[in-house]
Amino acid sequence: MITGVPILVQLHCSNKDEGILKKICLSKKIGMRNWAFLLYFIYNSKLEATYFAFPRRNLQRFITGLTMEGPFQLLESVIDTVVTRATPAVFLIRRIEETEKYAYYKGLLGRAPHGTLKQKLKRWLSSDYRVFCFEYVQGENAVFDRQCRLWHNLGGPTGKLDNEQHPEPDEGQTTKCPVCFSNDSRFNA
Repeated sequence: MITGVPILVQLHCSNKDEGILKKICLSKKIGMRNWAFLLYFIYNSKLEATYFAFPRRNLQRFITGLTMEGPFQLLESVIDTVVTRATPAVFLIRRIEETEKYAYYKGLLGRAPHGTLKQKLKRWLSSDYRVFCFEYVQGENAVFDRQCRLWHNLGGPTGKLDNEQHPEPDEGQTTKCPVCFSNDSRFNA
């Protein structure tokens, strides 16, 4: 169990409520179990949280080097609010995986062709994944390119993502991975 990890919360609510909750969350060090309770409280309260609370050090690790928007709670209302464009995109959904000694984030990286990001994210609403990030990308080849770069940067080759196999190009694409220069997962062990 991790204890004494400060967290960050961003909410869509009145300034007064948001200020009170931020003050409570940022002024105390909250253990992982209490942190999960706080998420439950936010989820079930009248406040609409579009950002989950994260331990700061993991949040920095989560978004380091990424230009993605988020993290956002994986809720239908949040998806409908924040996904506003019908362009190709890459997305990352995360879940918390706990062991007896610690908890960590494990993610799944995906891509959405033109205009399908909302539908792709909504497929995961009833899963263990709780947060998502996304990034709009211009062009279908650029989506595969960005997904490959993120897969390598986020530890895909070492099994740190739920999708352990290298991203494959869409049927008919001749694009190769810009990192390992392959479009076949057999060469990316």
